[in-house]
Amino acid sequence: MTTTRSARKTDLPALVRLLDQLYTVEPQFAPDREKQRMGLEMSLAHEKFCRIIIIENERKVAGMANVQFSVSTANGAWSAHIDDFIIDHAHRGKGLGRKLMGSVFEEATSFGATRITVNADLSNGPAMEFYRKTGFETMNLVKHQKPLPELDLQS
Repeated sequence: MTTTRSARKTDLPALVRLLDQLYTVEPQFAPDREKQRMGLEMSLAHEKFCRIIIIENERKVAGMANVQFSVSTANGAWSAHIDDFIIDHAHRGKGLGRKLMGSVFEEATSFGATRITVNADLSNGPAMEFYRKTGFETMNLVKHQKPLPELDLQS
């Protein structure tokens, strides 16, 4: 049996393992369990604008989506962005990704978002195909990134 639900702090070890899988596929990121744990904790602590939705298969965490909300001035409404989306390698091909994405769409709609975006590495063919099959359209935009000095978030 599969179910989706909001993540809890007790899910953090499983979520960090999932992010390890994700970041080994995306060449511009490197797995860093401590940073990943800190980012997940921040998302859980800021539930007003962040949602981590997990999918369980046989009561084990099989995937996650980290959804963040912001205001879109282009739409004059809330917008949702999927920061992380991953189904554990051992659970792929069972329809869990489609079910999790359905829950993400429901959460975004209930929040009031009028659009949802997701980033995918161009070299990740399976992800690009999955997003196309779930209704995402490729935009003619380029994402730019500039690292900023790290703050000591533990203080």
